[in-house]
Amino acid sequence: ELVAEACALVPGERVSASGDGARVEVDRARLAAGLAWLAEATEHAIPGDGPLRLDARADGSIAVGPLPGSMDDRLVDGTGDLRARGALAVAQAHGGALAREGEWIVVRLAAT
Repeated sequence: ELVAEACALVPGERVSASGDGARVEVDRARLAAGLAWLAEATEHAIPGDGPLRLDARADGSIAVGPLPGSMDDRLVDGTGDLRARGALAVAQAHGGALAREGEWIVVRLAAT
């Protein structure tokens, strides 16, 4: 549900939702906005119109991608875009973090 809410906040149709996810205790509005910011920052950082996904994973994490192999980690550490910095702050406010895992940026939160 949360991933679908975040996708609805991203303009255009390049970003789609997938996965069933896991139950996590979060401020829904804040986290949905943070995920949307991260998806939007990713969308603007990757040229072209290739599809991007917000993937809700069974372990409670949410992944954004796929990313090109040549892409650096500025979106993960919050230095590349203010939207990514906002997403990092939201993840940290929920006891989580952003990490690069292969061709994905993964938002890890504490599952309940």
